[in-house]
Amino acid sequence: MAQAYPKSTFVGFDYHPQSIEMAQQAAVKAGVSERVKFEVAKAKDFPGKGYQLVAFFDCLHDMGDPDGAARHVLASLDANGAWMIVEPFAHDRLEDNLNPIGRVFYVGAKPGLGQTMKLCNNVLSAAGSAATSESMVMGVKAGLNPRIMLDVINASSGRSTATEQKFPDAVLPRTFNQGFTAGLMKKDVDLFVSEAKALGVPINVIEAGAALLKLTCDELGPDKDITEIIKPIEQRAGVEVRETGAG
Repeated sequence: MAQAYPKSTFVGFDYHPQSIEMAQQAAVKAGVSERVKFEVAKAKDFPGKGYQLVAFFDCLHDMGDPDGAARHVLASLDANGAWMIVEPFAHDRLEDNLNPIGRVFYVGAKPGLGQTMKLCNNVLSAAGSAATSESMVMGVKAGLNPRIMLDVINASSGRSTATEQKFPDAVLPRTFNQGFTAGLMKKDVDLFVSEAKALGVPINVIEAGAALLKLTCDELGPDKDITEIIKPIEQRAGVEVRETGAG
């Protein structure tokens, strides 16, 4: 937006400090840091008044207090300002949304439980990608065909969305186009780690996955696809997991 509107200034807010650091780096890289700044703040208490435009991108539905966030946005807008909300597509009638993707799950009345549920799911996805990367690299270096490895794993107890979709569709053909960045996954994993530690829950496995995500972001960049989490492992092992002939 800053590149498209060179006469405007922009402020970005997020309650996750590491995401703010990544955004600041991206602004410098894009050459717009003089007109763009990022600050740590929550949706219902970010500073400033008289905004001409406030934009929420795919986040309102995850907030613990969306009503409070909405009231704060309206109070922060200029008299002629606008609030742009981008959310996942949904039909107007409830019954039209009751499909495998749009099923409603009630996880509890306590604010923030929906966010916690999202984090619990995403760390499992991240852990699956990390573990599958290590397993596939080891198998390939030992001489196994990666396609045959996936066929065997997917017919056995080790299968997951990583082996059934991410690796055959994005890793073996080396397209790395799953569509979710390593930086966004790292953000969710970091939030999970913070919440788990606050609750006194040991998370040794998840912390190991978080370390690999950090390594991926540090070496390749946070904008890289989550499936590229395999690349630091490949580099150190001296092999690539890619499509080969049968055998």
